[in-house]
Amino acid sequence: MVAVVVYHAWPEWLPGGFVGVDVFFVVSGFLITSLLLSEFDTTGTVSLRRFWARRARRLLPAATVTLVATALAGRLLLDGLSTGELARDIAAAAAFASNIRFGVLGNDYLASSLPPSPVLHFWSLAVEEQFYVVWPCLVLAALKARRVWGSGRQTLAVLVAVIGVGSFVWGFAWTSTNRVWAFFLLPTRAWELLAGAAVALAAPECVRTLRTLGRSGAGRFVPAGLCLVGLGMIEAAMVVFDDSTAFPGAAAALPVAGTALVIVGGTVGPLSLLTLRPLQWIGARSYSIYLWHFPFLVLAERRWGPIGGVGVLAAVAGAVIVATLMHRWVEDPLRRSPVLTARPARSLGVGAVGVAASLGSAMLLLAAPPSLDGGADAATVTLAGVTTTSAGESGGSTTSVAVTAVPDTASTSTTVAPTTTTVWVHSNQADADDPPWLAPLVAANLPTLEQALLATEVPGNAEPSLAAIRDDVPVAYDDGCHVGIGGSRALDCVYGDPQGTYRIVLFGELALDLLTRRADGLLAGRDT
Repeated sequence: MVAVVVYHAWPEWLPGGFVGVDVFFVVSGFLITSLLLSEFDTTGTVSLRRFWARRARRLLPAATVTLVATALAGRLLLDGLSTGELARDIAAAAAFASNIRFGVLGNDYLASSLPPSPVLHFWSLAVEEQFYVVWPCLVLAALKARRVWGSGRQTLAVLVAVIGVGSFVWGFAWTSTNRVWAFFLLPTRAWELLAGAAVALAAPECVRTLRTLGRSGAGRFVPAGLCLVGLGMIEAAMVVFDDSTAFPGAAAALPVAGTALVIVGGTVGPLSLLTLRPLQWIGARSYSIYLWHFPFLVLAERRWGPIGGVGVLAAVAGAVIVATLMHRWVEDPLRRSPVLTARPARSLGVGAVGVAASLGSAMLLLAAPPSLDGGADAATVTLAGVTTTSAGESGGSTTSVAVTAVPDTASTSTTVAPTTTTVWVHSNQADADDPPWLAPLVAANLPTLEQALLATEVPGNAEPSLAAIRDDVPVAYDDGCHVGIGGSRALDCVYGDPQGTYRIVLFGELALDLLTRRADGLLAGRDT
């Protein structure tokens, strides 16, 4: 958790701090599988209701408070467009599907440049929650299969190996072909959680072996040595990796293996360094700190821009303070409540209420965003068309550009007189990226453009409206004609009149630009 917070707050200090999530996955897989095995050894079965009740009591109350508070803070600090995206993010987080939402956005070319969501970090919780739904069922089925296979633990070990290897291969392959999905999805991350499960299965044998070695002279240092080597591997990943690393892929094996070694070494006795009171204090509150640190950082920067070193420190400190209060008054009391622990249905009910509250806050935020209408209309600008008059010797064209800018002074405090400019230019194919008529077009509208930079309110006559602009895309995207990332098959899209005199086939942006610049001259007065 500390590594993730440092990475988000001061990425230059720990460029690979994102591997803290991978450490978290391994530890979670170990703890969950250990609890399931212990329950089965004691009772001969695994109560799925009790398991899910414990998870609901442990995770959902704190997550609910964070999501509802983030919705409220977003309503106060963000604009009406951003609150709509935040509402959808919160709804996905409440439904344990934020990893899927952010995977979709990450693969959407038109949405990939959106600023980070204040609840982006909930993707890892979604992966874990999805794992918690599936894994206990598989563990119970494997352990119950002992009558067929002879040993439930052996069956479970085979299951861990098969699924784990398949998940690793899948993640490795997708890291090079679709890194976004490889990063976010449970199937490509499951092997990390199952690495912890494998350690849980091997824990009894590890304890016996390490205790036997501990009776010898040098053998007593083996557990501590394993912990140190494991911590070294994790630290190496945090320092050497960065955002350019092909991750998760094979690179994730370094922090995963390191975490496994630390757990194995700690089965006999944890490294004394890990028992220090400050680390214990942070560890007890790590979940709440993880929940709160990202909303503090992202909302501050979204509202006030780059907040600098002092601002980042203040945001992290504020997150720690709020997380400490939540740990004291929400997380611990509900997790240890005798009333809730007495019956699984009560804990599941609390979890359901939490999910409903988070979804409700998202719906309210979506239904009542901050107003986008500043109460004033934008200046009206009328532009004359661009007409081609004759072809040049080099295959170019002589173009007349007439531009008229007419600001609507009723909505501005400064009167700007209409400006008309007519310019004759000669264009050819080399002008495609920087057409010469663009400069006079900008010059003619310069007064209006300068006024726009001083605007502090959203105009009420924008077309399309800002509320609808997120879904306003070019026709090629809107009708599914655009070939997406990773696609290679050209799509058959027909525009205009299929029975027209001329038929034009476009390949790529160059042809589109050529048609745009010459269509009037080539096809004027003809059916197309």
